[in-house]
Amino acid sequence: MKYLKVLLLALLCLASCRRPASDELFVRTEDRDADGRYGFVLDMSDSLLTYDVSLYASFDCGKRRFAAFEGTYLRMMWEAPDGPLFEEKVWLGPDVDADRSAFSHHLMTVYRSDLEPQRYGRWRLYVSVPEDVVEDFRLGGIGISLLRDGAR
Repeated sequence: MKYLKVLLLALLCLASCRRPASDELFVRTEDRDADGRYGFVLDMSDSLLTYDVSLYASFDCGKRRFAAFEGTYLRMMWEAPDGPLFEEKVWLGPDVDADRSAFSHHLMTVYRSDLEPQRYGRWRLYVSVPEDVVEDFRLGGIGISLLRDGAR
């Protein structure tokens, strides 16, 4: 009977274990790669799910300086699990959802919704930001949120 209780408890614990619904990743500006890119690994290996990808940018400058930020293009480079690269440019403007204080500004925008990857697995995403934006507005880092949507 004792072993049955332990087995039942173990099965209940195992059933309650599951993958989180999202991953949040953040790369500080000083941790960019040798090419000045913010690098992320996104696990999109479940073929029964779709994925939402959001971008987050954290600027460490005051209100007066940030008022001059008109937006910028981000270069998004996707590396598939089997190697091919895909590239596109995405606009990040100052008018997206934001959290602002006297000394910092955090912009967040949905980058892709209901994404169905061409290949399932661990993708690498590299984000390049123009260096003048990094320096002029003191970009502290770039973040990615990967949300796993329910079964199709």
